[in-house]
Order: sequence, then structure tokens, then C-alpha cells
Amino acid sequence: MNVLLVKARQSYAQTAINGAGGGYLTKNCRTLLPVVMLISLDFLQFQSELRLRVDAGQKKVFDPIRKKNLVLTPEELLRQLTLQYLLKGKTYPPSRIRTEVGIQVNGMPRRCDILVYDRQLKPWLLVECKSPKVALSQAVLEQAARYNLSLGVPYLCITNGLQTCCCELDRAAGTFLFLDDFPAYPILQ
Repeated sequence: MNVLLVKARQSYAQTAINGAGGGYLTKNCRTLLPVVMLISLDFLQFQSELRLRVDAGQKKVFDPIRKKNLVLTPEELLRQLTLQYLLKGKTYPPSRIRTEVGIQVNGMPRRCDILVYDRQLKPWLLVECKSPKVALSQAVLEQAARYNLSLGVPYLCITNGLQTCCCELDRAAGTFLFLDDFPAYPILQ
């Protein structure tokens, strides 16, 4: 295993499992994630599921979770494609998904892009979507990990549409595992 991979894993593990301040967390870290952590998913196969419209000269997309039309930005397009992947491709129940969920991180208000709840209505999966122009880096993964400090989800994913990184976290053991896809929604718990 190369040194970059080990350092990225240590840094992520310290942030996601034990909290910020683990020694590797830096404010402006731009280290790209090693390729072995990244997976490629075809979100565009769900493009036909999107409900697009033009309203007063502005392109909009219908959000099936919030039940309203939103301005179509690159990040919003990716959020909606990711939602379609979760709903149609992974058959997550729509009643257990929320978008743009407000949270507190170090006393500051933040919003996570997609939050999926398990059958007991506990936060289960956090998804952070970035513009396709934003490379997935250690800093992006650490942002999601900081969001998770207040949520404690067992699954964490980041995506820019071109590449995706999904992890399963075990806080008790202090470990994590990189996955090759979004986790299957739990049928029974």
C-alpha cells in the first residue's frame, strides 16, 4: 500500500471516527484521493427521470423529495441524478431521504446534500455532492466527515458525478472500509 493511501486513510479515519484534530486534518488540504478509493457510477443513466422545465428564462429541475422546482446548477443536477440513482437504482424508500438537511458543525450552520435514514429513522447515510469541476480530495472527504461528527452515520459518500467514494464506518472499532457502490438499503434491522 502506498504512503499516500495510508496517510489518507489515517487522516480520514481520525476525522470521521474520532473527530477533527487528529493530526492530519489541515484547513486547505488539496491532496487528491488515491484512485483505489474512487468508484465510477453511471448517474447519467437516470437523466431521463429528471423533470426539467424553464421558468422565466431560468432552467429548473423538480426535486422529488422536497416536491418543488429548484434552479438547475451543476451541483443541483448532480444531487438530483444521485437521488434518482438512490431511488431507482438502489431502491431506497423516498420517505427515508432528505435533501439539504441543516446541521450544526462547530456551532456553525451547514447543510448536507443528502441524508438517508434507516427504518428506525436514525441517520444512516450521508452523501455530499460536489460540482463535476471540483476534484474529490481529502479535503472534500474531511468536510463530509466533519458533517458526520454530529450525525454519526455508519455510511458516508462523496461524489462529483465523475467519481464517487463510499465508506462504511465502525465507530466502536475505530475502523472504516471503502465500498465499491452505495450500500444496499437495510431491509430488516
